[in-house]
Amino acid sequence: MSDYVCAIGGINADVKGVSAGHSEDSHPGKVIVTPGGVARNISENLARLGLNVYLFGCAGDDILGRLVLEMTGKAGVNTERIIVSQDKRTGIYLSVSDENGNLIRALNDMQETSTMIDREYIDKNLEFILRSRMIILDTNLESEVLTYLTSTAGGKKVPVFIDAVSSSKARKVMSVKSEIEYLSLNASEYRSLFGMDYECGKHHPRESANIKNILVRNGAKGAALLTGNDEIFTDAAATEVVEPNGAGDAFNSGFIYGILKGGGKKDSLIYGKCASKFVLESECSAGGNLNADNLENLFNETKRRI
Repeated sequence: MSDYVCAIGGINADVKGVSAGHSEDSHPGKVIVTPGGVARNISENLARLGLNVYLFGCAGDDILGRLVLEMTGKAGVNTERIIVSQDKRTGIYLSVSDENGNLIRALNDMQETSTMIDREYIDKNLEFILRSRMIILDTNLESEVLTYLTSTAGGKKVPVFIDAVSSSKARKVMSVKSEIEYLSLNASEYRSLFGMDYECGKHHPRESANIKNILVRNGAKGAALLTGNDEIFTDAAATEVVEPNGAGDAFNSGFIYGILKGGGKKDSLIYGKCASKFVLESECSAGGNLNADNLENLFNETKRRI
């Protein structure tokens, strides 16, 4: 097996408004433009942690697309296999958060580029993808592509990590019948997928029989890994939130980093919560002060306090 991982899915620009207060007409605040997209964010974080990462997806040949790909490449991600489309606009994720770092409203405009990640594109790169240590997918992919990639990866025994992205997109996972090594969800995505609220101490539903591990990110309430009848829990990182977008992607990245370096599942959860702290304290949707040295130092400090 090769020494790289492949991430396939969303690549977009994030336009984020952070309110500094309240007003009867417009809210004073700050507008931030930064690279985004779940697969892209995870790729950048993993590259900053020293992993060899190849990103697959689509960006438009426009100002935003060129900015996103340039910054992603500078972070250490291999972007050579990304589609750069002359006809499609780079996807945009638009969000507004309050002065306490709570997300108020968000919308995404990513359909044009998502449809470019089709079977033809995947088949063109499939041999390379199937040699990776892990395949990371997000549900910005069409259901057919998600199912196809998971099935072919299962045939080659390559572990698959899927992020559910949003409550509406999470339901695509139900079309996947092949084995999913890890599925990452927040509390609302868990509710959307399984029709119930996540409660610490309760086993996940029978419908998830093909999902070996469910990673539940529950904000300030912490996170848990559900494996069979076992549940491993970690509390949330103590931090002052600058802007919340990308924290879940950072958690996924820290968790994947821990798993791939051979750490146990409990330690990998702690790596996840430590990684999320760096992004929560940053205006960016990925990165911030995240690197391997900083993550290991924070991990060791956190372990000493347990």
